[in-house]
Amino acid sequence: GDGDEAPAVASKAQVEAIRKINAEEDANPLIEKLRKQSEANRAKNEAQTAIKTFENGQSGEFGPFSRYIPIRQLNDVQYELLTYPEYERLKKQGKIKNKAFTVERPTVAGVKEAEAAKAAKAVEEVAVAQPEPVPEVVPVAPAPKPEVDPWKQAYDEASGRNFWYNRESGESSWTHP
Repeated sequence: GDGDEAPAVASKAQVEAIRKINAEEDANPLIEKLRKQSEANRAKNEAQTAIKTFENGQSGEFGPFSRYIPIRQLNDVQYELLTYPEYERLKKQGKIKNKAFTVERPTVAGVKEAEAAKAAKAVEEVAVAQPEPVPEVVPVAPAPKPEVDPWKQAYDEASGRNFWYNRESGESSWTHP
């Protein structure tokens, strides 16, 4: 309207406020990345500490006269007790190295599941299967990205007023456009 518009923002305080907005926005992804990396490192360190604690304490229970030897599973957290003959057999097959499995160890349920799958496959091969119709593929447009308001509010210490700054265009205004 007439006379409602104020002059463009140009004070040093406003320029400093704009610099702070830009610095905060630029720093957030880096800070978030560092937080995620720290959390991942914490979890990894806890797992390694648990492994070393277990391995250092096992000499009292699993010595040269024990019938069993603990073997670390692929998840690096759990152990399986094997008899020495079984340990030697799996070691010769390359399934164990440095007292740790190099392959996924099948569970009893996993073995039964594999046998059931093998039997089902044999039945499937015997049966004559009719080809199923191929469904029509309809391309789907990607979802539109939500619009982000490029205008950020800042405070001008010289005038004691809030103003708006557009980070993309560099424009500033006393009122939100």
